[in-house]
Amino acid sequence: MDVIFPDDNEKEFLEIAKRLGVQELCLVYNDISSLKKVSALQGNTGIKLYSGAVCSPQNIAKYKGKAEFVFVNAGDHPDKVRDILEHGHPDVVFDLECTAKRDFMHHRASGLNQVHCALMAKNNIALGMSVSSVLHSSCHERAKILGRMGQNVWLARKYKLKVLFASFAREPYEMRAGKDIESLCRAIG
Repeated sequence: MDVIFPDDNEKEFLEIAKRLGVQELCLVYNDISSLKKVSALQGNTGIKLYSGAVCSPQNIAKYKGKAEFVFVNAGDHPDKVRDILEHGHPDVVFDLECTAKRDFMHHRASGLNQVHCALMAKNNIALGMSVSSVLHSSCHERAKILGRMGQNVWLARKYKLKVLFASFAREPYEMRAGKDIESLCRAIG
């Protein structure tokens, strides 16, 4: 399944998805009123579509029943990650590795630790990893993000977390084929 953030360009995303061979696509929106677009597009695409909502930590309960998947961008709220995982119960938390914190001497400041992993496993929350964050970073930042992703994958494996690697594309040409995302996963670990 690939995850995208359309902005009134759903048809372009669907065309690219067909060319890439995507079979399942989650359309993630910022507001509840846009979720109706997914059901309108469902019939004639040939691609299984899911609705998703990205929200702030305060709105998780409000979005929970209306969208099939609730996403929280942890990069926007790095100090509230534990609170989100304990009390919010979103379906996917993504961009943990995109914080502005400096890495430590012997490990990365990846945004994930053993306490977060235990909470994610207990509350059935998936860890989202964004190919888009790698694409939109400079060379130096890209190396940091890939190292942090590697550490997060190591922790996710240790605590048996669900990991969602997807493009998280905001533009149609940011989408990647499944084989490209799979090869990035292998390179990370």
